Amino acid sequence: MLPNPEIDKLIQIAEDTALLYMQKDSLSVDEEVQLLASAYAILFLKAVDHSSTIDLSKAHGFLNQCFQKVGDTQFSRKHRVMEEAYRKI
Repeated sequence: MLPNPEIDKLIQIAEDTALLYMQKDSLSVDEEVQLLASAYAILFLKAVDHSSTIDLSKAHGFLNQCFQKVGDTQFSRKHRVMEEAYRKI
């Protein structure tokens, strides 16, 4: 698929936002929601952009890390499984 600079820009904004929250020592509930929303936006936009399975795997891996950051082990584990599944494709 041809590059889509508009989607690439949105992915970059979501990545920058998520990394900002990942670097903080502690997060408020609102910041946790924003972190997870940004991480899901990254995954969604990469899927819409027909990114490679490796990129989708990395997006799931990042979601795993985000859920660990907010202390949710259940969704962290689910995204780790998805990350591993995409790596096998």
